[in-house]
Amino acid sequence: MKKLINVTLLLTAMLIVAACGDKKAEKADGADAEKKESAKSEAFTGEENSKDAVIFYFDKNYGIDFKNLEPDFKYDESGKYTFKGNDSEVSARFIDPENGYTTEQIEGFVRKIYAETAKASEGGKNVYGFLLSGKDTKEGAMEEKPIEEVLKGGYTEILGVNAYTGSYSWSILKGDMFYDVSVSAIEKKAEPNETRDPLEYVGRGYRVSIAKGLQKSLDDTMQDADEAFKKIENDPELKKKVQEEAEKVKKQYGL
Repeated sequence: MKKLINVTLLLTAMLIVAACGDKKAEKADGADAEKKESAKSEAFTGEENSKDAVIFYFDKNYGIDFKNLEPDFKYDESGKYTFKGNDSEVSARFIDPENGYTTEQIEGFVRKIYAETAKASEGGKNVYGFLLSGKDTKEGAMEEKPIEEVLKGGYTEILGVNAYTGSYSWSILKGDMFYDVSVSAIEKKAEPNETRDPLEYVGRGYRVSIAKGLQKSLDDTMQDADEAFKKIENDPELKKKVQEEAEKVKKQYGL
């Protein structure tokens, strides 16, 4: 999870640098700026941290019906970071305030989401992508990632014990671009005076998100990142913007 958050911060910084570059290009080309302004008027104009934003952007960006990602339990819709929807990332947290869920039930939700994203992906399949996959080539990143491989990602070995992490990931293809899908189990905290085995997992729901992913191997992306961070360091206004966005990401993950 920590690696995923660090990559998210990295991509956020790179996207801001790229966006600033686009704005400078708009000033040089009035016609292009006018087209983009027209497109903005057709975009979602409501609150980013809202269910409406999530419904809109899951459909607009990925052709996914939000209802098909929702669980079969009644979830808590309150909280500032329960929903988030924009052109860069769409995410929703489904937390059951009353009941607990086993790892098998969480995996059932993962299978459901996996099936829905496959329908939305080019070729009707979920792929490895570059994020945390170890793939160095685009051909490798475009290989189908089977559900069995996805489910294995929910566990890690700690001191010889197969411990549950509840973190699942894969990618989809849209317009020859990689978009990373992440499903994370949300654990129910132990109540005061509750006795629980250290490895016992009691789920209270899950979080699902889709965001623009790495389009190159991690090594190549890091080279691009070096250039981006040089621009950030030399531009105070840009540096402030990146810091503000980084704080939003940290708050979203509860850091």
